[in-house]
Amino acid sequence: VSKPPTLKLKMRCLFSIILVLLLSHEGTTLECAIPPEPRVRFFDSIIHYEGNRIPFSVLRAGWQGSDVQFTFTTINKLTKNIFVTYDSQAIISLKLSGKQIKEVEDGAFVTLVCLQELLLDRNNITKLAKNIFTDLERLEKLDLSNNRIEVIDDFVFSQLASLKILNLGNNRIEKLQNLAFANLTKLEYLNLERNEIGKIAPDLFLPLTSLSNLTLAWNMLNVEPEKWHGLAHLHFLDLAANNLDHFDPSYNFTFRNLRGLNLSLNSLSQLNVFEIKRHLPRLELIDLNGNAWFCDDLERIVRELNDSRIKAAPGNHTRGVRGIACSEVPGYSTRGTTLIVTTSVKTPTWVKKDELERYVERKIANNSEKIESSIATLRSFVVFVFALVCLFILFEILVRLDCCRSVIGRLRGGNELYVDNNDVENFRLLGR
Repeated sequence: VSKPPTLKLKMRCLFSIILVLLLSHEGTTLECAIPPEPRVRFFDSIIHYEGNRIPFSVLRAGWQGSDVQFTFTTINKLTKNIFVTYDSQAIISLKLSGKQIKEVEDGAFVTLVCLQELLLDRNNITKLAKNIFTDLERLEKLDLSNNRIEVIDDFVFSQLASLKILNLGNNRIEKLQNLAFANLTKLEYLNLERNEIGKIAPDLFLPLTSLSNLTLAWNMLNVEPEKWHGLAHLHFLDLAANNLDHFDPSYNFTFRNLRGLNLSLNSLSQLNVFEIKRHLPRLELIDLNGNAWFCDDLERIVRELNDSRIKAAPGNHTRGVRGIACSEVPGYSTRGTTLIVTTSVKTPTWVKKDELERYVERKIANNSEKIESSIATLRSFVVFVFALVCLFILFEILVRLDCCRSVIGRLRGGNELYVDNNDVENFRLLGR
């Protein structure tokens, strides 16, 4: 006689509780065996997974793989203890990409103490509970990109002490609490691109003492990144496609080891290269494409970058400075689009008033300098001609007054009599 279904369910829950208690007691001494090469095991349902009796540890007989994937397409909710099964503590990788997950309960990943990679991308997760990552002390890679997360609360990732890669890109994050990244001292790569972040607290990145790559592209930032604290080991900072209209290098940056800086697709029109070099002495590459550059300013900036041994990332425009687009008339940069002032009636124009006034004043000043230079040249020429005419007149006067006759006589032949046909006295003497 078969047991009633309710009894089976009770026995399964009892087995899960016993297994959790045993693993929590032995979790601190557990050694995770990493297979020489990854091998994936596929399950067509959670029930199939829960009924597993084949070990996930490479050290046990009958091992078939330590990475887990599911072939079904939909699982709306990850409940507590959902991944508790035989030898689940030895699982190395768990892939749950594109499963339409909406909710993850606290303790959903309990017993996965050896897990190093967790992929939850391309789902519909809106919120991260505080204790959903319990038992994941060895996790090194977490992918939460392409979800619908709006807020990252304090201490959400605090149990992930070994985390090195965190991808939160392409969500709806508007706010990051001050302690959102607490205890992530080993994190090396953080991706926050394509969110709606408009403000970052100065101490937000302070716990990230090992971070080398920070991506904040395609957000709504208009604050000063030079005021952020921490990031002593940061090598690459991506701030592309935000609302930055300045990058003030007068502060003492805490990320002085920065090698690469992406400022493309913003609204920058000026850049103090020498101050940037002084505060970021190891900077090697900077991307300035897609900003509201004047061509004259951009030429100067690129020249100063070259003098400072900082390479400007080339663009793909046939016109501009080294392929970087610029305009003789100020433009206004938006996300992915550079809107340039034009005389076309059909094309809309967007011009910042202060930039246009500055452009007109600059053109007037340049023309004034050219006019003043031309006037000075003309004045010098007139003075020279006037002096030449004066000398000629003076010479004629001296000749007419007979002051130079003796000199001219000597020049013509010593004692030979000099006769001036215009002198009446000479004609009289010749007649006698």
